[in-house]
Amino acid sequence: MIHRADYQKLLFDGAVAAGVDVRLGSYALEVDETGPSVKVHTGEILKADVIVGADGIRSRTRASILRERDLQAVSTPNYAYRATVPKEIMENDPMIAHLMTDINSNCWIGPDRHVMAYPMRNGTLYNLVMSHPEKGDGSGNWNEPGDLNEMMEHYKNFDPVIRKVLGHVTSCLKWKLAKMPKLPTWVSDNGRVVVIGDAAHGMVPYLAQGAATAIEDGACLAECLDRANGVEDIPALLRAFEAIRKPRSETISDGALANGDIWHMHDGPEQEERDRKMQETTVQGKAEAKSTAVNPNKWSDPNFQPWLFGYDAFKEVRDALFLFLISETNE
Repeated sequence: MIHRADYQKLLFDGAVAAGVDVRLGSYALEVDETGPSVKVHTGEILKADVIVGADGIRSRTRASILRERDLQAVSTPNYAYRATVPKEIMENDPMIAHLMTDINSNCWIGPDRHVMAYPMRNGTLYNLVMSHPEKGDGSGNWNEPGDLNEMMEHYKNFDPVIRKVLGHVTSCLKWKLAKMPKLPTWVSDNGRVVVIGDAAHGMVPYLAQGAATAIEDGACLAECLDRANGVEDIPALLRAFEAIRKPRSETISDGALANGDIWHMHDGPEQEERDRKMQETTVQGKAEAKSTAVNPNKWSDPNFQPWLFGYDAFKEVRDALFLFLISETNE
């Protein structure tokens, strides 16, 4: 429940405080995994012991790793709007004021579309993310201005409460939703270049885990590389990192795609069965024993939710590397 720009600022400040040389506006033209090195748009060649490409679904780093095996993002039929409403406007409307003190993330679901909404930035903004189908050529950008009339039309049959919120939106952004297919590897042949985040496992936002999994990647990668005594250790550690992170990230990506199908069902027997199971198995903000019952909505499934949110990145790396070292010793 944090504004993405605020989180980026926290990460930026932390990097600067740690002594990182941050170069804004240094666009990478190509990555040479044999160096390894990165050529930026000024012509400067930057060399390093290891290169981490966190450069999105159109990753140049990934292209250098996979070369002719590189895969492109797969377009989905959906677009999404992003918008916020200031606290003052929300609180001055009796019909929706209660949403600013609701600590939950609320989701309104319906045929082919949904609205995810929650307060953020210390309760000063109400955040909205709205998914909807739209015809297009798949070339949409992530920050195109959205049409407010078009936005309202998509949700004209939704709950009057959320329609009232949308009526206070004065501007919105729209972007095309896409996902990365499963990659054959995240690591270069020489083991000195690796991709993380969207470059490795870009996913649709129906579990809101795109940035979260990237942060997990960073924590796990740091924990792995912290064990390097020299450059010669990097290839094995990057491959261990991939072995730890790839299965989890791909499971989350698959789950996000499936959750969109669950949320966007049309009215009918299948939707009624979904609603019945969701009502029976919803986790209501408290620890519950694992159940054999499955909630179709993975956000609230008593088995999937603890696995998703209870992940300890540092412990996972420590345990995995311990087992890896034992197997290496036994061999």
